[in-house]
Amino acid sequence: MDLRELPSEDEFDLMLHRHGWNSFTCKSPYNDPEVIRQRWPAPPNTNKSYTDQAFFKHFGDNTFRKLLRAIFSRPRTHEELERSYGRKKLPDYLSFLIEQGIVIQEESNLFRKSPQYRNIEGIGKTLEWYVAEWFRLSLKAPARHGVHIPGIGDGGDLDVVAFVNGLKIYIECKSGNPANITEVHLELFLRRTAAFHPDIALLLIDTDQKVEKQSKMLNKVCLQKFVELNSSRGRRLNIRCVHVRNIDKSIDKSLRDTLHSHCAYDDDDRPLVRMKTIEQWLKEAVSHAKGRRWAEAYAAYAHVARLDPSDYLAYEKQGDMLCSLERYEEASIVYQEALLLNPTRAKVYQKRGDVLNKLKQYEEASVDYEKALLLKPNYQEKRDMLYKLERYEEALIADEKNIQLGYTDRSFSEDDLSWAMDRSGAYMNKGETLFKLGRYEEALAAYDEGIQTYPHSFYYYLKGAVLMELSCYEEALVAFEEAIGADVNNLYAYEGKADTFFHLERYEEALAAYDQAISFQDTIYLFRVYIGKGNTLFHLERYEEALAAYNKALVKYEENYEKFIYANRKVELVSIYNGMGDAFQSLGRLEEAQQTYERAKQLMKQLPELKNNPND
Repeated sequence: MDLRELPSEDEFDLMLHRHGWNSFTCKSPYNDPEVIRQRWPAPPNTNKSYTDQAFFKHFGDNTFRKLLRAIFSRPRTHEELERSYGRKKLPDYLSFLIEQGIVIQEESNLFRKSPQYRNIEGIGKTLEWYVAEWFRLSLKAPARHGVHIPGIGDGGDLDVVAFVNGLKIYIECKSGNPANITEVHLELFLRRTAAFHPDIALLLIDTDQKVEKQSKMLNKVCLQKFVELNSSRGRRLNIRCVHVRNIDKSIDKSLRDTLHSHCAYDDDDRPLVRMKTIEQWLKEAVSHAKGRRWAEAYAAYAHVARLDPSDYLAYEKQGDMLCSLERYEEASIVYQEALLLNPTRAKVYQKRGDVLNKLKQYEEASVDYEKALLLKPNYQEKRDMLYKLERYEEALIADEKNIQLGYTDRSFSEDDLSWAMDRSGAYMNKGETLFKLGRYEEALAAYDEGIQTYPHSFYYYLKGAVLMELSCYEEALVAFEEAIGADVNNLYAYEGKADTFFHLERYEEALAAYDQAISFQDTIYLFRVYIGKGNTLFHLERYEEALAAYNKALVKYEENYEKFIYANRKVELVSIYNGMGDAFQSLGRLEEAQQTYERAKQLMKQLPELKNNPND
């Protein structure tokens, strides 16, 4: 057979066109200057003759390739070669290489590569040519080596591409020391696989040693980079198509074994298939989330998405975990992935809106809330978004509907705790909405209804806040005490109790309550407690201590400003500077007082603009 006729007859170009790749190049099977090849069937100055396939046949033998690789890496003595490759095959192989002008033998009995191959450093390109030639000769299948497709990222270079009975095959050939294969090499292999979408992607490592280490490394890279590998448009990695093989007997056997294992659904040479199942990762993710191990839960959900890139819930859950980690920029990106997969899920628009609010992208957040409303969310979701859009009258209607559904649409019994919490939560939402509308008496009634359903500590705290707004300080104090009785670790209840004592001018009791609140675990809003403590100390004429409390409030404010949900925390920053100014003035430090008053004045100029932001 004249191999020069194959390129025009085997329809390789047509097959690539049929798979949507219209722009590509590939190396010539018979004229690639980077490939070592047979020169003569009948070498000059000898009486020997060889078939056209003699070099192809020799190259398929492991010993021949090792010999060729050794000589092409550096000149070798006969003794070196004999020690490494024995005497059985060495004489015939050396004679063939010399007769074909591939290797020259010097008078010093040193063997080196022929000058015509001086620019060829190893046998990598020849291995690629051999594999493509194997498909052409052994399977009569269209195949090329050195295929370059601009549409594929990371260079677009595919070592070997072949088409066998409708199967699109991509082979990555590694001919050097397997120990030199890095995670970068394996990542590039996976990137090309994800972009090219082959039915079989074989990592063929030219070694007779085991390749378990490389398989484990490939598994690791896949787990680390899977989201990135699947993030680009049109890129999806099918882990079942990826095979890894060494060449323990011959290239012919390794290639045939790969085809057999793929068609027989044998997973022995498919390391990525041996990764944990989706169900296992989901179970881990739920367990980590219940344990509030947010980072571990995020990683587990990411693995679910890697194994099933169409699972929009896996992306949504990743976003939830990132929010718990306060990694809001990343959460926004992941929620976008979820929306690309399911653009009709109102809850994700709501969640992304919440994230955008925390990133202070208020207009974008409002757009997401509006989109969610158009998708007919359930009444709870609808209420939350209307509330965040400051459409309180509409939110109140949704609150009433939620309360109604709490009685009629739940299947739980009256004494079921989950049912009780849901019902009481609906009343709490109603109270919060009424509070925003300035309808304090109705808000108080809603909180009382909620408390009767489920007496949660935070609900007593909210009741106390409304009573404070109504200037019912003694009743508010009772509500805060009840909140503390329900949960002795409720920081906000101690803060409310302290604020109530302050308004009742019971300053020593207020100071003790503020100190109790400070003694609990630090929160991002602890600066408010220090403001209250500073105000109390000022009224007790303990100005130095008041100044120290205000300074502490300023430190806590600046530490946590980026985490605040609402924009107008600068209102409270004004309070800090005004309090510091009053303390400085009372201490006779008038210049410092003037400086802090000026800071408060400058901040006040910004407040009208800030108040235009949603969620204030």
